[in-house]
Amino acid sequence: MSHQIGVSNTEASNADSCELAWGFGFHPDMNFQLRDMGEARVRGIIGHEALEIFYKSLQQGESYDVSKANALAHIQQLRVKELLAGEFADLKRITILNYLYDILKLYFETNRSDVENWEILEVEGFHAQEQTGEVDFYLPSRLDLVVYHKRGPFAGETSPVDHKFTYDFWNEWKLKLNAQFPLYILALRATRYAGKPEPVVRRVIVNQFRTRKLKDPQVEDLLKRDVQAYESDFIESVFANHMKKAVRLAYLKRLPWDEAVTEMKASLGSMNCQYCDFKELCLATFEGRDPKNAIDAMYKRNEYGYPPLEEIRRERG
Repeated sequence: MSHQIGVSNTEASNADSCELAWGFGFHPDMNFQLRDMGEARVRGIIGHEALEIFYKSLQQGESYDVSKANALAHIQQLRVKELLAGEFADLKRITILNYLYDILKLYFETNRSDVENWEILEVEGFHAQEQTGEVDFYLPSRLDLVVYHKRGPFAGETSPVDHKFTYDFWNEWKLKLNAQFPLYILALRATRYAGKPEPVVRRVIVNQFRTRKLKDPQVEDLLKRDVQAYESDFIESVFANHMKKAVRLAYLKRLPWDEAVTEMKASLGSMNCQYCDFKELCLATFEGRDPKNAIDAMYKRNEYGYPPLEEIRRERG
């Protein structure tokens, strides 16, 4: 059988919206992203970077205050870099950095008790869940944070923690009917940690950072932590649903682009089109034009991806 390639939940969700857009973003021959990312994506990337610094510092034995200072220093360094640019400074980026500095400082001040309740097992950890039988793909997951509950109502459990920068807080249905989080639980149930028993994983912790501008907001208007549990039957059903789409996407990823694109269905006229990162490439494709000029001007190769499973095995020895 050919080597196993990764097909993530993010890919499946993108392909559900539009297969052609998925192809531009995830097919191995394309794998493009916009050169100029939108504000929400920039905010999310930098915010995750700072949180990674914070939790890795804690994991490495630094104090809470030192870890907090390390994370905020990352934001401050980026602010100084922009300010030193003078008239060439990106004012939108400075606004994003100011927001991140303030809300992360508030988050750190609000959640100091976490160090008493959590043992940090992983920060930005990559998981590759192999499939059995004749399936030629694996399920990749990258988890923001994994913690072991030392005490509290979930003592003895292991939980993935996901950070979300969102305009408004998610409602209960967006949490309950979520495809990403149950797959995280499935990945952790197959993981073993040194010095720990087989993990008991029942729930996901979701840290929400609200990005909407509010007048005189309180802490609870800006930060929200949800704990969402999932039953095993639901998790298995979500995984089976993912597999249905992943089988097709793995097939398309193995085809050369010229062949794969003829089999992809574009969701033309949908609400997604006006906000789609790849609408210029889509239009060129349907008009039979060479998209090279648009690619050169607007896009770059996305370095974020998932290697073949065999390569992962070699790296892990």
